[in-house]
Amino acid sequence: MHPGIVKVSLKYSLHNNILQIEYKATTTESTPINMINHSYFNLSGLPDLFDHELQIKANEILELNHDLLPTGNFIEANKTNYNRNKLRPINKLPYDDCYVLRENENVKATLRAKSTRIQIDILTDQPGMVVFNPKNINGFCLETQKFSNEPNIPHFPNTILHPNEKYHQKTQYVFSKF
Repeated sequence: MHPGIVKVSLKYSLHNNILQIEYKATTTESTPINMINHSYFNLSGLPDLFDHELQIKANEILELNHDLLPTGNFIEANKTNYNRNKLRPINKLPYDDCYVLRENENVKATLRAKSTRIQIDILTDQPGMVVFNPKNINGFCLETQKFSNEPNIPHFPNTILHPNEKYHQKTQYVFSKF
């Protein structure tokens, strides 16, 4: 439960090959706000994701505790299985990780399927992306967001919205063929 009255607007728009999701919010009392889109993508329609490749422009991920909450520590992604700075196959690895996106990149992530040659480029103004593929869903989730557990970790990007402030977040999914 959040303090105060939070008014939220969510706008989905489709222009040619770009799906844009825009979030806005205001509040009557200071409260954490960190809205996400939890869609799953399977660009091939196949019963597995083995023909998918993923690239995430991030040098670090957040360290998670046993409850999957960020500890406040950052793990360097280079030279680990978390390194996704180049397109490479998803494979069978289970994912439930938060990538710290590089600020100086326009396209933050790319997901594509070799069988259909469909590609999604993801653009966002958010600092993080949770990458998630549960065992019981045949899809891949790419949630752009601020870092969870922020109220307990002061050096994380702020999620507290105060009265008279406006929350605004935008993510675009650009679909193309490669």
